[in-house]
Amino acid sequence: MKFSRTMVCACAAVAAMVSTVSAQNGPTSPYYVTAAGDQNTTTVLRGTVVVFQWAQLGLREYPIAVVDDVRTLGGSSGGIGARYALDGSDLGDRYRFPSGIGSCYDGATDGTSNYAVDFGNGGVWRFDRSWADGRMIFATAPFYLGITHDASDNTLWISAWFEDTIEHRTMDGKYLGRFTTGFTNISCLALDPADGTLWMGSQTTLGTYYQYDKAGNRLQTVTYDGFTDNTIGGEFPFSPQGATHCLYVVTKVKNKKTNECLESCDRAPYAVGDRVCGVVCNGDRDCDAKLKMFLGCANGAVALVKADLIGCRVCDSGCQ
Repeated sequence: MKFSRTMVCACAAVAAMVSTVSAQNGPTSPYYVTAAGDQNTTTVLRGTVVVFQWAQLGLREYPIAVVDDVRTLGGSSGGIGARYALDGSDLGDRYRFPSGIGSCYDGATDGTSNYAVDFGNGGVWRFDRSWADGRMIFATAPFYLGITHDASDNTLWISAWFEDTIEHRTMDGKYLGRFTTGFTNISCLALDPADGTLWMGSQTTLGTYYQYDKAGNRLQTVTYDGFTDNTIGGEFPFSPQGATHCLYVVTKVKNKKTNECLESCDRAPYAVGDRVCGVVCNGDRDCDAKLKMFLGCANGAVALVKADLIGCRVCDSGCQ
């Protein structure tokens, strides 16, 4: 049987959306990254798979805050942010760029307030969850870009764009420490609450993301070949320290849709027996009894994943 050049290339491109770095696991939680200036997309990375992507509806949506929904902000005056469900569905809300701050390209949240750094003027700003009522909470030098909140001690991590530096600060700006990465133009700074590690990219290595512990040790480097969006903002869904979540166990993984080469799913994001950490809950009644998810596989096929509720529990590092 002959395969057309178009078909072979399309399937190869889809299959290449997974990291080729051996013995790397990728981020444990869903990693939401924004590429507003060039591609106008928000992409979700998890493990070694590009899970899904959606087209942005606002204008210059770089800063991002994720809790039980996704709230973006335009990066400068005239920019417009939007509110999405965690799967990218439009929830209708739009957010105008606030007055007082010059420009910002990454965001963070503590579940109650959102945060961003004024790139051109310096200074960390706090907003409400709708990116309004902003005020500067502490000053910095200009050209800090990345920011993420650490629920374990209610602090912030920020990154310098023209340097290779990650800084740890209190909420009033007190310096707690720093480490260097060896690369500049740090982007998509985010803290994964599942394991307490920091993830980031760099505009110098599009499609590659780096994991560090809080002491500054690099733990892994994952490259999503074929994914080269110019991502700048990044966050994981916020999880309060010690918060309980709807915890599920995967009971079924089945191929649902083949890729363009008529190949079934080669590697799904979950396997039977994996535990899935869902939304924050106060009791079992807050949780759906079952989950049904359609997720992308490494080769571009789609898998049906079903999971049953274990209960409202604190998720440990073994959960996904």
